[in-house]
Amino acid sequence: MTKEDLKSYKKDVESSQTIIEHLEEIRANITKITAPINDMPHGGNNVKDKMAEQIAILEDEVQKALKREIYLQRKRNKILEQLSLLNGQYKMVLIEHYIKGKNLVTIAAEKNYHYDYIRHVNGIALNKFDELDICKIAIKKKKIKKRKIKKQNKHKKALQST
Repeated sequence: MTKEDLKSYKKDVESSQTIIEHLEEIRANITKITAPINDMPHGGNNVKDKMAEQIAILEDEVQKALKREIYLQRKRNKILEQLSLLNGQYKMVLIEHYIKGKNLVTIAAEKNYHYDYIRHVNGIALNKFDELDICKIAIKKKKIKKRKIKKQNKHKKALQST
């Protein structure tokens, strides 16, 4: 995760709350769907088709909302995991500012530090956060490369033995 992901954390949380509210609204709409009373004989099939269409549309919306929520939850978990790798002041400033949503002036006052110091720590912490992401990518690339080499060696051995 990059510092841009970290900066969007609070918006993602708000987006998740909106998704949850939307899902609850959809659930309420589904439970409200009832067949209107129709006094025409044999005229009920059209009503049932419209209800089925509405339910299908609502189910599609639920699936989209759930997928979005799952994506956002995974993203938040990755951010928190990456933050846990930081130490001391860097971790504290990023959590207070980007996760809890406090501004740097408030953090400085609460922790009895000068604002300029907190601002400086925030800049360094963001860079360190990005470095952790780059390190993870490099480690993954090395693992993938090792797997490819192992597969190639196994394939070569299989060819030589035949």
